[in-house]
Parts: sequence; structure tokens; C-alpha cells
Amino acid sequence: MANTDPKGDIDYVLSDALVFISDEEDQGIQRGVKRSAEDAALVQEDQVKPTPAKRLEIDGEPSKVELDESGPPNQVDKPAEPSQTTVTPKTTEPSPAGHKEKTYTLVDQESEIKQALANLRECSEANSLLAVDCEAEKLGRDGKLSLVAVATERHTYLFDIKTLGAKVFDEGLRHLLQDPNREKLMFDCRSDSDCLWHLYAVKLTNVLDLQLMQIIHQESDKSHPYYGRVMPRDFQRRIKGFKKCLEHYVDDQNFARIKNSGLPLMGKDGVNWMKRPLIKQLLEYAAVDVQGFFPLYCKLKSAVDTPSAKKRLQVGSQRYLDLYQSKSVRIYDKYELNAFLPWRVLPDSVNETFYRQEVTCTGCKRRFPRSDFTKTQLRLGSQKCPVCKKIDKGC
Repeated sequence: MANTDPKGDIDYVLSDALVFISDEEDQGIQRGVKRSAEDAALVQEDQVKPTPAKRLEIDGEPSKVELDESGPPNQVDKPAEPSQTTVTPKTTEPSPAGHKEKTYTLVDQESEIKQALANLRECSEANSLLAVDCEAEKLGRDGKLSLVAVATERHTYLFDIKTLGAKVFDEGLRHLLQDPNREKLMFDCRSDSDCLWHLYAVKLTNVLDLQLMQIIHQESDKSHPYYGRVMPRDFQRRIKGFKKCLEHYVDDQNFARIKNSGLPLMGKDGVNWMKRPLIKQLLEYAAVDVQGFFPLYCKLKSAVDTPSAKKRLQVGSQRYLDLYQSKSVRIYDKYELNAFLPWRVLPDSVNETFYRQEVTCTGCKRRFPRSDFTKTQLRLGSQKCPVCKKIDKGC
């Protein structure tokens, strides 16, 4: 993802400072090419799991259109012809708890689906924690889903959605992803949630978003400028990308090597994710992405080891899941694709689990309490949330 950050580095921006996305490396390419080329300048390379084009490894994105409670359109890909060659590649990766063997298996035959899901359910009964990630061309409702990676700490299954279509979800993957009793590690779940809901009617539940967990972990550091205090409204937090988080907290050279070799092979907007057969480097990239969630979680989980901190993460993760998915339309503009934590996604405290949606921000098109805006803004009809105001200042 990007250059390794020094420990304790804090990616926050005060409103008086004109902050553009300074970590260009951290903003442009995030996990799989998630955004279009013209958006790359707005997003951090290392962070947002690619939004429009599966994690251009970018870093942030508020939203732009009002919330909509309507159900998903019935857009389901038809199963493609199975590939001529059944590929079940395996790779060895170090486990976060030691040096146990980790493997991944490509599931691209209908006969393999039930057994793969049975294995995942069996493993998750002993340890309910799963890791989930998607790879796509332009990840989101307007893109094409290629793979869904689901992993335990020891094994990863890459479900080939391009080849098998909706049958994978109908056979049981939908139930697994929607199971409220299984915690799922994800990193910037916004575009994954948007894609799965609108294309395959899968509504993710019980997600712990590692991007938000990193922010909570950073706030728990005594070197943080607002450690133990409520942050002022003009102190906008910036989000880090997955690659940068791996480099900063995990520093696994094998992960870095595989990710760096896979990034240039994805093509513009991740178009090569839709080619079959997938080349080994992209399969390894997809496996490393989701396998990397476990060691990162191990490094960050101390920040949410109390019930109140865990609840704060759960509330924030649910808002992250809903952020794109609940919109009637995606805009992909600067207010939606940027390197800042969207306004009011992560509650300041566990008690802030609800806020009134009274007035629409003219930037991101999300609704917030009237008290979030000044009387002058409301009178002129130019009200913008603190994050959108920051963006208008040149960020």
C-alpha cells in the first residue's frame, strides 16, 4: 500500500490547515483498484478498499445521495461457463499466532460449493471470527463482482462469482455472510456492502471494520493530541489504507511482496479481475488481502477490549455498511470519494448510537441534526457537514 508510517504517526487534519490527501501513496491504489483513474487523486492509495474499482487501495469517502430504504434491484449475474481447468492453488503464509501453514482454495465448480461452505461453518463454530473481502471490476453496485474471499485463520476460500454466479449465494454463502452470530473482519466495508446488496441481495451483518478499528486504536494512544478528550468539530480524521496499515502494524514482507506484485496486473478499474482463468498472482493477491485481516486485528484489538469500546466499533461498522448501500444513487464525486472519515460514522461515545436526520448536507447529501449547521448556512441553503466543508477548503 504505501510507505511505512513511523509509529505514532497521526493522520488527522485541523480545519484551519489546507489538507489535500498528503499521503498520495496511501490514497491511490487500495486493495484491488477500487476507483476510477480520475478519482485516484481524491482517494488514498492505501486505504479504502477500492471503492468504485475494488480498492484502488484508496483511503476515504463520504457519501452523496439521500438514504433510501428500498430493497435491492433484482440484478443477478447469470452463471458463466465453468473454466476449462479446475484450479485449486495453495500458498503458504505465516499465521498471526505463529508460523502455521495457511492455504487458499479457488472454488469455481458447482460441486465444490457445499463442501467449502461446510468447512467454513465447521471452523467458525469453534471460532466465530471470519474474514471477508471482495475483488471486482469497479467494486460497487455499478461494477462486476469477480471473487468473494472468506477466510478463517488457517484457510481461505476464493469463491468465483464470475464463473458460478448467484448460485454460490443461494447454496449458502448468503446465509453465512448474513449470520448475526458470526463476527466478520473487513477493511472499509462500504463498497463491498454496496456491491453485495444491490447485485446479490446479501446484507452483511456483525462486521468489525478494521479501518475504523485503526482510528480507535490511534485515539487510544497517549500521544494523540486529544487523548481522553472530546475532539472539536474542526478536527477531521483521515483514514488509512489497508496496505499502509499492514506496513505500519504487521510489517510482513511476504504480504507486501505479493500485494506489490499483484497491483499492476489488475488493469484499469480492475478489469483483469473478470478474465478467466485468473492468473496466479491475482489469486495470491486476493488470498493475501483477506488473510492479512487476522494479524492486523491482533495488533489493533487491544483498543476495543472493553464493552463500551467494542460497542462503539460495532455501531460505526454498521454505519459504514449502510453508507453506500442505503443510497438510491451513487455519485462518485469528491464528497463521496475522499480521504476523510465520513461525518458521524464513528460515534464519539458508546451513548451516541442514534442521531436525528433532519437536514440534508448539500455536499455529501447525507442527513444530520439541524444543530450540525449554522443558522446562516440554513438560511442560505448552503449547509455542509464539517467534512464537506473541509473538502471545499482545498482538501
